[in-house]
Amino acid sequence: MRTSTKAFASTVAVTAMAALVAACGGESGSERPTSTTTAPPTTTTAPPTTSTSPDQPPLLEDGEWFGFVTTDSSGGVVQILIDPAEMLSGQKAHDAAVEAGFITEDEDLPNDFFIANPDDQSYLVPVADDATITVLSGEAVDRVLTVSIDDLASIFDGTYEGEVVYGILSGILVPFDVTIVDGEVTVVAQVYTP
Repeated sequence: MRTSTKAFASTVAVTAMAALVAACGGESGSERPTSTTTAPPTTTTAPPTTSTSPDQPPLLEDGEWFGFVTTDSSGGVVQILIDPAEMLSGQKAHDAAVEAGFITEDEDLPNDFFIANPDDQSYLVPVADDATITVLSGEAVDRVLTVSIDDLASIFDGTYEGEVVYGILSGILVPFDVTIVDGEVTVVAQVYTP
Protein backbone atom coordinates (compact mmCIF):
# COMPACT_ATOMS: atom_id res chain seq x y z
CA MET A 1 0.00 0.00 0.00
CA ARG A 2 1.22 3.49 -0.83
CA THR A 3 2.32 5.70 2.07
CA SER A 4 0.25 8.84 2.44
CA THR A 5 2.25 12.04 2.01
CA LYS A 6 0.00 13.76 4.55
CA ALA A 7 0.46 10.94 7.08
CA PHE A 8 4.22 11.22 6.65
CA ALA A 9 4.08 15.01 6.93
CA SER A 10 1.97 14.63 10.08
CA THR A 11 4.60 12.34 11.53
CA VAL A 12 7.37 14.79 10.66
CA ALA A 13 5.37 17.56 12.33
CA VAL A 14 4.92 15.49 15.50
CA THR A 15 8.64 14.70 15.61
CA ALA A 16 9.57 18.34 15.05
CA MET A 17 7.16 19.48 17.76
CA ALA A 18 8.59 16.97 20.24
CA ALA A 19 12.07 18.32 19.51
CA LEU A 20 10.79 21.88 20.00
CA VAL A 21 9.30 20.99 23.39
CA ALA A 22 12.58 19.43 24.48
CA ALA A 23 14.49 22.50 23.28
CA CYS A 24 12.15 24.76 25.27
CA GLY A 25 12.89 22.79 28.43
CA GLY A 26 9.73 20.71 28.35
CA GLU A 27 9.24 17.01 27.97
CA SER A 28 7.30 15.28 25.26
CA GLY A 29 4.97 13.92 27.91
CA SER A 30 4.32 17.32 29.47
CA GLU A 31 0.89 18.37 30.61
CA ARG A 32 -1.59 19.06 27.86
CA PRO A 33 -3.57 22.29 27.92
CA THR A 34 -7.20 21.72 28.73
CA SER A 35 -8.55 24.59 26.71
CA THR A 36 -7.60 23.24 23.28
CA THR A 37 -8.08 19.50 23.63
CA THR A 38 -11.26 18.01 22.20
CA ALA A 39 -12.49 14.67 20.98
CA PRO A 40 -12.10 14.04 17.25
CA PRO A 41 -15.05 15.56 15.36
CA THR A 42 -17.83 13.43 14.03
CA THR A 43 -18.67 15.84 11.22
CA THR A 44 -15.61 15.31 9.05
CA THR A 45 -17.58 13.31 6.50
CA ALA A 46 -20.09 16.07 5.75
CA PRO A 47 -20.03 17.15 2.11
CA PRO A 48 -18.49 20.52 1.32
CA THR A 49 -20.64 23.38 0.16
CA THR A 50 -20.02 24.93 -3.20
CA SER A 51 -17.34 27.54 -3.64
CA THR A 52 -18.11 31.18 -4.22
CA SER A 53 -15.58 31.21 -7.07
CA PRO A 54 -14.44 28.54 -9.52
CA ASP A 55 -10.83 29.56 -8.74
CA GLN A 56 -11.21 28.83 -5.00
CA PRO A 57 -11.57 25.53 -3.16
CA PRO A 58 -15.05 24.60 -1.89
CA LEU A 59 -16.24 25.81 1.51
CA LEU A 60 -16.69 23.51 4.50
CA GLU A 61 -20.00 22.72 6.20
CA ASP A 62 -20.87 24.24 9.59
CA GLY A 63 -19.63 22.21 12.54
CA GLU A 64 -16.54 21.38 14.55
CA TRP A 65 -13.51 20.28 12.58
CA PHE A 66 -10.01 19.05 13.34
CA GLY A 67 -7.31 19.48 10.73
CA PHE A 68 -4.26 21.25 9.43
CA VAL A 69 -4.78 24.99 9.15
CA THR A 70 -3.08 27.70 7.14
CA THR A 71 -4.19 31.17 6.18
CA ASP A 72 -4.93 32.57 2.73
CA SER A 73 -5.00 36.27 1.92
CA SER A 74 -5.06 36.02 -1.87
CA GLY A 75 -8.50 37.66 -1.99
CA GLY A 76 -7.37 40.68 0.03
CA VAL A 77 -8.93 39.38 3.27
CA VAL A 78 -7.29 36.72 5.45
CA GLN A 79 -9.29 33.48 5.46
CA ILE A 80 -8.70 30.05 6.96
CA LEU A 81 -7.69 27.14 4.73
CA ILE A 82 -8.32 23.83 6.52
CA ASP A 83 -7.34 20.32 5.49
CA PRO A 84 -9.61 18.07 7.62
CA ALA A 85 -7.93 15.19 9.42
CA GLU A 86 -8.58 12.93 12.39
CA MET A 87 -6.51 12.51 15.54
CA LEU A 88 -6.53 8.87 16.59
CA SER A 89 -5.25 7.14 19.70
CA GLY A 90 -4.93 3.58 20.98
CA GLN A 91 -5.45 0.67 18.59
CA LYS A 92 -7.08 2.85 15.92
CA ALA A 93 -3.97 5.05 15.86
CA HIS A 94 -1.67 2.02 15.69
CA ASP A 95 -3.66 0.45 12.85
CA ALA A 96 -3.77 3.71 10.87
CA ALA A 97 -0.02 4.22 11.34
CA VAL A 98 0.66 0.68 10.11
CA GLU A 99 -1.63 1.20 7.12
CA ALA A 100 0.14 4.47 6.29
CA GLY A 101 3.52 2.73 6.48
CA PHE A 102 4.73 4.87 9.39
CA ILE A 103 5.36 1.84 11.64
CA THR A 104 5.25 -1.92 11.23
CA GLU A 105 2.65 -4.13 12.90
CA ASP A 106 5.02 -5.09 15.74
CA GLU A 107 6.22 -1.54 16.49
CA ASP A 108 4.77 0.78 19.11
CA LEU A 109 3.41 4.15 18.07
CA PRO A 110 5.32 7.06 19.65
CA ASN A 111 3.12 9.10 22.04
CA ASP A 112 0.11 6.83 21.31
CA PHE A 113 -1.50 9.08 18.71
CA PHE A 114 -1.57 9.35 14.96
CA ILE A 115 -3.11 11.99 12.73
CA ALA A 116 -4.88 10.36 9.81
CA ASN A 117 -5.32 12.56 6.77
CA PRO A 118 -6.90 10.58 3.94
CA ASP A 119 -6.64 13.23 1.23
CA ASP A 120 -5.08 16.55 0.32
CA GLN A 121 -8.37 18.45 -0.02
CA SER A 122 -8.38 21.83 1.69
CA TYR A 123 -11.37 24.11 2.22
CA LEU A 124 -11.35 27.91 2.28
CA VAL A 125 -13.55 29.45 4.98
CA PRO A 126 -14.05 33.15 5.80
CA VAL A 127 -13.37 34.24 9.38
CA ALA A 128 -16.03 35.97 11.50
CA ASP A 129 -15.09 39.45 12.76
CA ASP A 130 -15.43 38.26 16.38
CA ALA A 131 -13.67 34.89 15.92
CA THR A 132 -11.61 33.57 18.82
CA ILE A 133 -8.16 32.44 17.67
CA THR A 134 -5.74 30.81 20.09
CA VAL A 135 -2.25 29.39 19.76
CA LEU A 136 -0.03 27.72 22.33
CA SER A 137 2.71 29.64 24.08
CA GLY A 138 6.24 28.54 23.27
CA GLU A 139 7.16 29.33 26.86
CA ALA A 140 4.52 27.09 28.48
CA VAL A 141 2.33 24.88 26.29
CA ASP A 142 -0.40 24.81 28.93
CA ARG A 143 -0.91 28.55 28.32
CA VAL A 144 -2.82 29.83 25.31
CA LEU A 145 -2.34 33.13 23.53
CA THR A 146 -5.28 34.88 21.92
CA VAL A 147 -4.34 36.40 18.56
CA SER A 148 -6.08 38.09 15.65
CA ILE A 149 -6.49 36.51 12.22
CA ASP A 150 -3.79 38.88 10.92
CA ASP A 151 -1.50 37.74 13.77
CA LEU A 152 -2.17 34.11 12.83
CA ALA A 153 -1.22 34.85 9.22
CA SER A 154 2.01 36.50 10.39
CA ILE A 155 2.75 33.54 12.68
CA PHE A 156 2.45 31.22 9.69
CA ASP A 157 4.62 33.39 7.44
CA GLY A 158 7.29 33.95 10.11
CA THR A 159 6.83 37.71 10.54
CA TYR A 160 5.03 37.63 13.92
CA GLU A 161 6.76 39.78 16.54
CA GLY A 162 4.80 38.68 19.61
CA GLU A 163 5.52 35.96 22.15
CA VAL A 164 7.06 32.75 20.84
CA VAL A 165 4.40 30.30 19.66
CA TYR A 166 4.72 26.55 20.21
CA GLY A 167 5.31 24.29 17.23
CA ILE A 168 4.48 26.59 14.31
CA LEU A 169 7.47 26.58 12.02
CA SER A 170 7.66 27.22 8.30
CA GLY A 171 6.72 24.10 6.37
CA ILE A 172 5.43 22.18 9.40
CA LEU A 173 1.79 21.09 9.36
CA VAL A 174 0.06 22.15 12.59
CA PRO A 175 -3.28 20.77 13.80
CA PHE A 176 -6.10 23.02 14.99
CA ASP A 177 -9.70 22.65 16.11
CA VAL A 178 -11.96 24.87 14.02
CA THR A 179 -15.61 25.76 14.55
CA ILE A 180 -17.69 27.00 11.63
CA VAL A 181 -21.06 28.70 12.22
CA ASP A 182 -23.20 30.13 9.42
CA GLY A 183 -20.36 29.60 6.93
CA GLU A 184 -17.77 31.52 8.96
CA VAL A 185 -14.96 30.39 11.25
CA THR A 186 -15.79 31.40 14.82
CA VAL A 187 -13.09 29.46 16.70
CA VAL A 188 -9.56 28.44 15.71
CA ALA A 189 -7.61 26.70 18.48
CA GLN A 190 -4.17 25.15 18.08
CA VAL A 191 -4.11 21.55 19.32
CA TYR A 192 -1.22 20.37 21.49
CA THR A 193 0.69 17.41 20.09
CA PRO A 194 3.60 15.98 22.09
